Amino acid sequence: MSTPDERPRPAYGEYATPEEQRARIQQPDAFHTPAPAPAPAPMAAPATTVPRVGPIDRVVTIILLAYGLYVVVTTAVELTDFPSFADMWMKTMGIPGTFTPSASAQTWAIVGIVLFSIGWLVAALLSWRAIARGRRAWWIPVVAALVSWIALAICLTIPLMADPAVVHWISTQSGQ
Repeated sequence: MSTPDERPRPAYGEYATPEEQRARIQQPDAFHTPAPAPAPAPMAAPATTVPRVGPIDRVVTIILLAYGLYVVVTTAVELTDFPSFADMWMKTMGIPGTFTPSASAQTWAIVGIVLFSIGWLVAALLSWRAIARGRRAWWIPVVAALVSWIALAICLTIPLMADPAVVHWISTQSGQ
């Protein structure tokens, strides 16, 4: 005596013969009809990798970073004595008198130096990563220098614009 088949009824043609499968999907027998010509291979999508940048970009980036480091170091040395820097700036601008140091003047100079230095460090890190990935990097030190100079200029402008001689000079210049 045979036992009844306890397997579930096939829902997707798992147990169907090839002929039953072709009949169900209404596909002709491959032996009786010519095989269709193979479709041409689709064009491969362009690679998404960025082409390697030549050595000129690397050299220019390294030169910009080296010059930036020189500027950061010399600026930091110059700003360690902010009253002397401010006196020199006032003479250059043609402002009579000397700079009157405030309690926060040197602090603003130090904040400016720190921001300026961080700008260079960020530029160096991002440039190194871009070069390692084969991307253009020359623009990174340029943009970082602009942003860093703006931050430094703001930090130096605050104590300079609080000096009485500078305020007097500005008020006399605007009245002419």
